[in-house]
Amino acid sequence: MKLSASIHLHEKSNSRFQFIYAGQLYGTFFAVYGKFTVNEKYLTKIDLLLINYMGTINIGIKSAIIENTISRRSIVNYGSENEDIIEIDCITLQLNVQGLNGINKSEKSLVCNFYLTDNLYFEVNRKLEKLPKDYEQYVFDSEFKYREGLGPVTDLNRHVNKIIAAPGGICPRGYSKIITS
Repeated sequence: MKLSASIHLHEKSNSRFQFIYAGQLYGTFFAVYGKFTVNEKYLTKIDLLLINYMGTINIGIKSAIIENTISRRSIVNYGSENEDIIEIDCITLQLNVQGLNGINKSEKSLVCNFYLTDNLYFEVNRKLEKLPKDYEQYVFDSEFKYREGLGPVTDLNRHVNKIIAAPGGICPRGYSKIITS
């Protein structure tokens, strides 16, 4: 893959958070970091940290699930001469985020058990949840609806299944090459 971020998964890196995803929702720029616990060649735990950097609506982690198996993905090889489709093997994190959920940072821990080999990628598959119902009368959910003056409010389709990749991710996915040495 010509265009990706990188994460270092080995015991020497167990104590630090590494960048895995960035996005902008509701005008708020945020980033997600992972602290990966590696024992010998096994990834056993991931601590997630989401930090809001700029914007008025805090984004928080609603839920996070690490898939149990390594998945094969067909993705566009952005940055290559022909932008051809390539196959990569991924450890996949399903990350659900929500506006007005949390304060300046949000944390979550996940237990897993993956044997780390060469040529693996870490995939973040981000999904946005609607704003909590408690806030509907105070905040217009501009990520899911469109309005123009007194005209009708239109629903926006936020869950279009497009395959997009870039360093750290352009919504809704991001890929990082796993470095084990």
